Parts: sequence; C-alpha cells; structure tokens
Amino acid sequence: LDLLLNKIHAEGARYLANALVYNKGLTTLNIVWNQIYSEGAQCIANALMTNTTLKKLRLGSNEIDGFNINAQIVSNTLCKIIQYIVSICPILSPYFIILASIDRYCASSSNPKLRGYSNIVVAKYFILIVVICSLLLYINIPVLYELRDDGYGCAIRTQAIFNHVYILIQAFLFAAVPPILMLIFGFLTIYNTTRSRVLRQVSRNYHRTEGQLIRMLFLQVVIHFLSNTPLCFLYLILTIPSNFIPTLQFFIVFAVVQMLFYLSYTTPFFLYILSARVYREELIRLISKLCHLREGAQVQPISMINHHNRTTARN
Repeated sequence: LDLLLNKIHAEGARYLANALVYNKGLTTLNIVWNQIYSEGAQCIANALMTNTTLKKLRLGSNEIDGFNINAQIVSNTLCKIIQYIVSICPILSPYFIILASIDRYCASSSNPKLRGYSNIVVAKYFILIVVICSLLLYINIPVLYELRDDGYGCAIRTQAIFNHVYILIQAFLFAAVPPILMLIFGFLTIYNTTRSRVLRQVSRNYHRTEGQLIRMLFLQVVIHFLSNTPLCFLYLILTIPSNFIPTLQFFIVFAVVQMLFYLSYTTPFFLYILSARVYREELIRLISKLCHLREGAQVQPISMINHHNRTTARN
C-alpha cells in the first residue's frame, strides 16, 4: 500500500492503525511525507504489536520527534519567532559577502572619496542597514505563520496571490541578486587594480593582488550559485501551483540540495582561506598574536618565602 504524499496527518494514521490491527494480508506500507507526527507514529507502533504480517514500513519525513523537542509546536509565539529567525539568517550571509565586495572596490579605487568609505565605521553602518532591511523584508512571517492542531503544525495557511509573488521575490533576492552584485563589484575591483599602478601604498596596506582577487571572485559566485540556486528552484516547484506531483526521488534530491544550502553558511571562511594567501597569512598572524597574549597574561606563582622577604625589605 503506497500512501506517499497523501496528507493523512495524525488522524488518518489513527484510522490506519485500527485497520492494521485486523489486517492479515498487507506486507508493505509506505506513508512517507504524510505529516503524521509523533502522535500518529505512536498509533502505528501500537498496532504493530498485534500485526505480524507487515514486513516493510516507511515512515520518513513525517516530523516524528522521538526524544527531541520541536519548539515550533510548543506554542504559537515560538512558532512565529523561530520561523522569523530561520527566514532572516540565510539571506544575511550572501549580502554580507556583497558588502565585503563593495569594500574591496572602494579600497582599490583611485578616487580618494571612495577609498574613504573603506573603513570600520562605514562597514558597521552598512551592516546595520542590511540587518534592518532583512527584518523588514520578513516582517510578514510573524503575521502569517500560525500553530494549529490541524495536521500542518506551524505553517502558512493562506493561499493568496501575495504569497506566490512574495516567494518569487524571495527567490530573486536570494539566488539572483547576490551573484550579480558579486560579479559587478568583483570586476570593478579587478579593473581598478589593473588600471591604476600609482596607488602602491594602498596596495601594500591591503595586500590585494590581481590573481587573488580573481580567484576569490569566481569562487564566491560559483559556490553561492551551486549551493543555493538548486534549492530555490525546487522550492518554487513545490510552492507555485502546478500539476507537478512530487515523488520519493524528488524529495531525496530536495534533501541533498538542502544539505548543500546549509553548508553554504560556512563556505565564506574556508573560501577566503583556501583561495587567497593573504587571508591565510592574516589568520596565522592572528592565531599567533592570540597565543602570545595568552602566554603574557599567565599568572606566575610566587612562593610565600619570597613574598615575605620582599615585604620585609620594603618595610
């Protein structure tokens, strides 16, 4: 019996469990992606205590918590807060990389005014602006997400045209805009470094060579594109109304590209270290400096006899 993607939920799992108690002919049961949760899984488990004919049972992707605690189904407030945070964090990572690309462009410019923007104070203001814009972009998440006992848990239930347009905007801002901006400011930075050879002091201060900039630029764009675009594409297929019926193979691919998406959070650090010698040298220098500070801050114990002699000599 194949019940893949039939949305039977916990209530349907209870009816199915009652049937399994008396059924003597069913040997295979597939209830993957049916949102039966822990409640429905417990009913199935109770039924299998008396059913001896079922040989194969597939329960994947049913949000069965086991001993874990899913905070999103604890309260409606946690549902809104967690979804809000989970939605904001992924979009911050690529736009912080864009800010770094803009900083490289300003630092390599021959215009003194543009070079003046490459400082910590300006960076802090722009980081704050990006965070505020992201918070405003996803302000609808706490409003639309609700926790209900209808089998869907913490989810958006309205099917208005606004939701579909909003999803398209999100995919565009996440998968299309960052690579384009990285390319634009990356090529502008390379153009600045190749056109002007008079800013040797700036070049020495920032240790930016043409080869390192090219490697970092293309690695940033390619890795971001490969790790994020496939998930955006599959997500659009699932959310936009169509006649497409997802299969088990589709969700296996979805799980793989989702893993790549999560790994993209950690790629900027390793990308800089592997692609540019200057970042490796700075990392080694920073670690060495921290080790020296730690050694210098160690407390040297002194004996009580030496302390008594020093006190006596001082008196």
